[in-house]
Amino acid sequence: VNNITGASTNDGLSWETAMDEVSTAITASDTYRELGGLTGAGRSVTTNDYVRNTIMVQGTGTAYTKLTALPLYCDIVGLGADPRGTNEGVPRIGSDTVAESGCVCAATVRGLNVYNMQFQAGAACYPLQIASMFRSRFENCSFMTNGAATDNPAAAIYVTTSIGSVVFQDCFIG
Repeated sequence: VNNITGASTNDGLSWETAMDEVSTAITASDTYRELGGLTGAGRSVTTNDYVRNTIMVQGTGTAYTKLTALPLYCDIVGLGADPRGTNEGVPRIGSDTVAESGCVCAATVRGLNVYNMQFQAGAACYPLQIASMFRSRFENCSFMTNGAATDNPAAAIYVTTSIGSVVFQDCFIG
């Protein structure tokens, strides 16, 4: 995924045909997984929940748009500058200026692994807000607000229903 050189109509199978947004890649990943992946020259007709995809996200000087869904059984890997930094080259999800959460997911997420990504939110919003999450992992990720300190929420990650078997390793809350 590259929000500078990518396009929503690309297949995302190479950097030359990168998708434009993480949300575009999530939709493609879940569709592919639900169809069971490729078998031979075509797709299988049975669902296989164990098909696991990888979404590579290029860090640029522009934040990726906020997410309203997260994929199941998928790895999201940020490439670029350290996610504890700001702006140039950081693979960031969320608004630079608008007071909105970086990710608000109302569904249950399972088997999601996220590496080297920054979730960013505007004033008084959560960087990551999710209904339920299970068997997932966040490594070397940042959860940051972009607003005035007096308007920051009480938490960087807000789970509205339930969470279990989720690992946060080497993450930054800022």
